[in-house]
Formats: sequence, structure tokens, C-alpha cells
Amino acid sequence: MVRCPDTGLTDVIGDPDDVPRDAFEQAAAKKLLAVETPQEEVVEKDGQRYLRVATGMPVISENCVMCHANFKGNKGNIGALAYTVPVIE
Repeated sequence: MVRCPDTGLTDVIGDPDDVPRDAFEQAAAKKLLAVETPQEEVVEKDGQRYLRVATGMPVISENCVMCHANFKGNKGNIGALAYTVPVIE
């Protein structure tokens, strides 16, 4: 999903690596635009369980808009971090 908070949840995608890569990331991006809560899912791959999480990223300070002026005044999520970690049982 989004590797930099200025892309991915808007139509301002500057790096092809920033687009949602699969169904989980695409669904999470839509939900994160509408709500603040992280999106989670447990998946299994090659016999191992993994927790997938997508967390919204708002503009958190004026320093953000020094480089990303197109998001000045935005109060919602403008990007996300998606990560996958193994479930330890």
C-alpha cells in the first residue's frame, strides 16, 4: 500500500510502488478514507499465519505540508502504512 503518506489514498500517486497491491490493501484504502481505525486481517500462507494491518496516516503537523503542500488543511487520512507480521502461537 502506501509507503509514503502523500500518496495511495488519493489520486495523487507519484510512485507506482505506492498503489494498493492486492484486495486487502485496496479494501483497506477505501475504508481508511472513511474512518480512522486500522484495518486488520489474519491470513495463512505456506502453513504460517500472518496478521496484516493497514493504519491510516493523517497530516500530523505543519512540517508535513512543507513538502506535501497539496494536503494542507486535510483533516482525514491521506495515506497508510500496511504491514504483515507472523502470528506467533
